[in-house]
Amino acid sequence: MDTHSSSQKNKASSGNLLWRILVTVLGSIFLFCIITYLVTPFFMVHPNKDADAAAALEGFPGLSQINIPCRNELSGYLLDDPSSERLLIFFYGIDDDAASSMLYFLENADAYAGLDIVAIDWPSYGDSKGYCSADSMRAAACDVVNTFNGEGASAVSGYSCSEIIIMGYSLGTGPAIYAASVCGCSDLILISPYYSSVDLYNNVIPIFYGPLNSLAGFRMDSFAYAQDVSISPLIIASETDARVPYESTLKLSECFPSGYSLVSFTGIEHGDLPEDAQVLAAIESVTLVQQTSPTLKSSVDSW
Repeated sequence: MDTHSSSQKNKASSGNLLWRILVTVLGSIFLFCIITYLVTPFFMVHPNKDADAAAALEGFPGLSQINIPCRNELSGYLLDDPSSERLLIFFYGIDDDAASSMLYFLENADAYAGLDIVAIDWPSYGDSKGYCSADSMRAAACDVVNTFNGEGASAVSGYSCSEIIIMGYSLGTGPAIYAASVCGCSDLILISPYYSSVDLYNNVIPIFYGPLNSLAGFRMDSFAYAQDVSISPLIIASETDARVPYESTLKLSECFPSGYSLVSFTGIEHGDLPEDAQVLAAIESVTLVQQTSPTLKSSVDSW
């Protein structure tokens, strides 16, 4: 009788132990999923305000600070060329801001001659208000484009869709493609674009596959927006880009229904792409073509 009772107790104890192990494992997996989802946006969003760049811009002729009242109050810079009737709207990458972006355009003015240029900070970047997320970046991109083509609430307008060029770099290429798909533009220039933000995560920690890709708390699916872009973009990429995989760029390229023009290089790192002489030459060839035609010419394929 005592032996039987002891055996039952041992079985009950083993059952309780297995149950505790199962609950612990499931709880750990659930906690991992929650933490991963909450933490991953911080790998994509790095709010920045470059005071040195802002100081360097003070007093530059034709340059003004502007505010765009919209869902979030956005702030940035407009470089106005009195002789230009075309506007380039720039969406910068993960570690930049509007001031450093505008300084880049001033230092590389030859490639962007004859253009008005605007760079606006994402929510929580620079002097812009609000919270930066994938949703707020997409909304901000559309608010900026609609403001300058006369559909927004700001007094800064006067351009038609056929006079607006949208340009994105790195993380900013996702919102740039989204704005082009929703608002339209004359031309779209993408420097180091990506197929989806999941590709960027997997380039660092390759775990976001299958059901696990839903753990990425910051989602920017460029490929989905590209399907609704009616024009053929110019895509600039480096085969040795360590931050945005070249394969991701190629996958995205195939998603544009009107085709694309690809200018690819090797030996240029991600952060060096916008200022590389070869990249600037390719951009300059396109902006010069646009002075006489609203569409990109196939000649850029020869680069």
